[in-house]
Amino acid sequence: MPIPAPPQGVDWSGFYGGIGANYARGNVDWEDNDGGFYSTAPGDDFDVEIERGAAGVQLGYAFQTSNNLVFGVELSGLALDLEHQAQSPYFASDEFSGSIRNPLALTGQVGFARGRLKPYIEAGVATASVGIKHDDNFFLEEFEKEEKRTGYVAGVGVGYKVSDRVSVGMSYRHFDFGTMEHDGTSSPSNFNESFDVDAKLGVASIYWNYHFN
Repeated sequence: MPIPAPPQGVDWSGFYGGIGANYARGNVDWEDNDGGFYSTAPGDDFDVEIERGAAGVQLGYAFQTSNNLVFGVELSGLALDLEHQAQSPYFASDEFSGSIRNPLALTGQVGFARGRLKPYIEAGVATASVGIKHDDNFFLEEFEKEEKRTGYVAGVGVGYKVSDRVSVGMSYRHFDFGTMEHDGTSSPSNFNESFDVDAKLGVASIYWNYHFN
């Protein structure tokens, strides 16, 4: 009797691209360096917490070795406009906003293929626009500064190949954009302001990929 051939393993090698649904939660934390219209003394700080859903896209390439290790690189982006406004704890007439917009990530990935299932870890570099905005509704002063930031991203995930061409998965990523000084002037008085701004972001995702190879 002929012996049936063993089933072929699932190959994750090749180019892929896809879309994702994401839930993002971030923190924009600032500290006043000089004191001014918006705080009582140098060193005063405020933390803005923000959360929102966002669509995303990804494009990548993977290579699977003979021992089922999967190495890859992926470029991904979120159509994210994460902003929240809160009342100042220092003056009742003031409102503070923090924002993180449109993060991009370039990551290297290492995974292990267990048939159709592929758990993996990843790390890389990320960019986003980080901003703060202060409104003094008593003196009618406003300070707003947004900066392009570069930081790191690290995460874990798992993919599942529904077919040779299609996979689905889920992941969690942590973005850290570090601390950067945001300097400028309050309008219309032109009073100098300086804030150290720290930004972090966590993103939980479910995604769909099409594999071209």
